[in-house]
Amino acid sequence: MNRVSGRRVAFVMAAGLIAVAGCSSDDDAGSTPSEASETTVASEATEPPAETTVPDVTTDVTTAPDGDFDPYAQTLEWVECELGECATATVPIDYDDPSAGDTFIELVRIPASGEAQGTLFVNPGGPGDSGVDFAPGWVALVGPEVTAAYDVVGFDPRGVGASDPLECLDTAALDEFIAFDPTPETPEEIDEWATLLAGMGEGCEQDAGALASHVTTVETARDLDVLRAVVGDDQLNYYGASYGTYLGATYAALFPDNVGRLVLDGAVDPEMPFSELWLGFGGGFEVALASYADNCVAGGSCPLGSTPDEVIASVQDLFAQVDEEPLLTSDPDRPITQGLAFWGVVTALSSAEEGWPLLTEAVLSAQNGDGDLLLLLADVATGRDAEEYSSNLFMAQTAINCLDTQIRPEGDEVNIDEFVEASPTFGAIVGGFAAYGCDTWPLETALQAPDYSAPGAAPIVVLGTTRDPNTPYAWAQRLAEIIDSGVLLTRDGDGHTGYLKGNACIDQTINEYLVNGAVPDDGTTC
Repeated sequence: MNRVSGRRVAFVMAAGLIAVAGCSSDDDAGSTPSEASETTVASEATEPPAETTVPDVTTDVTTAPDGDFDPYAQTLEWVECELGECATATVPIDYDDPSAGDTFIELVRIPASGEAQGTLFVNPGGPGDSGVDFAPGWVALVGPEVTAAYDVVGFDPRGVGASDPLECLDTAALDEFIAFDPTPETPEEIDEWATLLAGMGEGCEQDAGALASHVTTVETARDLDVLRAVVGDDQLNYYGASYGTYLGATYAALFPDNVGRLVLDGAVDPEMPFSELWLGFGGGFEVALASYADNCVAGGSCPLGSTPDEVIASVQDLFAQVDEEPLLTSDPDRPITQGLAFWGVVTALSSAEEGWPLLTEAVLSAQNGDGDLLLLLADVATGRDAEEYSSNLFMAQTAINCLDTQIRPEGDEVNIDEFVEASPTFGAIVGGFAAYGCDTWPLETALQAPDYSAPGAAPIVVLGTTRDPNTPYAWAQRLAEIIDSGVLLTRDGDGHTGYLKGNACIDQTINEYLVNGAVPDDGTTC
């Protein structure tokens, strides 16, 4: 999915408005919790029965030598940590071959402020974003009726963040990968990109072994069902943003009978070929850029132009200029290339009104020969701080996307002219990602896509925003049609995702659904 998907909290962090800290088992190992709670759920098979039981003994979460470890029969020990209560779950690397070993999933729980009616799992998107980091900040934004009704649990999916992370490249090599020209014009440039991509995949396998080939969304959805069971819930309640909608829809497809209340916000079409997703991204970014340009000139003092077309042209000129000659920054080893400029611009566009002033300043600074702000925005998109990558976001994202691409339908050969027609500003760049982004990825999966109609699932709310740059509104319409029980809720607005974006009607509708099960009418628009 899109590398800037679900990045609202990270963007606000970069702006200095919200700061959240990480939680890991290493940090907690030396602490002495004042209180710990245990949740134990037993099952006779990989999928638990509808009614779960609580055994009298705790279960060792290591795999038995004969490979018969049952992840549903483990105990979670919650201990106090900086962000709330933390725990570690263990899941098979390969559900079809338990002898391949285990991997672990880090979780954080913010207990309900009232009498909890269950657990609400949250996923911020990416793929590759940390749910452990996301959950505390999200809880601070949601309404008190939600936090009173649910224990909110964030988790780092397999291979991500604190959950046995894929570490495929060192800082210098990852810098080179991200900064590489996304519009290679010569056979030599194409070969170099192919070598870089294959090198990352080989690095993932060297670092993580079998896990590197088992970070698909299908496998993460199976992990999510384990997590649902071991917290003691019969059904999954879930909020997923952006890529998190793909995860949520995959869960519903695999476990329709276990669906509780699912909100899929900023929807991704799970049946669309990867190349068509990139085509949609390009069109979505173009729509967002037009909204930004209109807003910039509306006040009568836009420094990038006096008309929307002039503002858009300033961004197009920026991309063209840095493609010819990278723009200097205060770090002599990291000039702004076209790749870095792209990530910087779309990060600002994704946050709409929050990011638009920064985009103006970044483009204006670039015109004056200073690329520092663009570099800061690009680093937000890729999980880098001043010295190194603070998370494995970009590496995990590449690995997950390239494996998921093999599960999705195969698309037509990429036609760059079609991309440029759909998006004059971003088309050539996203077309390059579509054409070469996973072309030489060396790792493979044999998993198949599930039935995304999710027959028998309870009503699932699909939330789309009309001018969403990252996940075009048409994808929400499509997902609501694909899921038999899908209900479309529309936010008329800008920016990525729709919940907690200042639209009281949307927020109230989602809160009523989560807390009371009140399903909105299909087609409701706020």
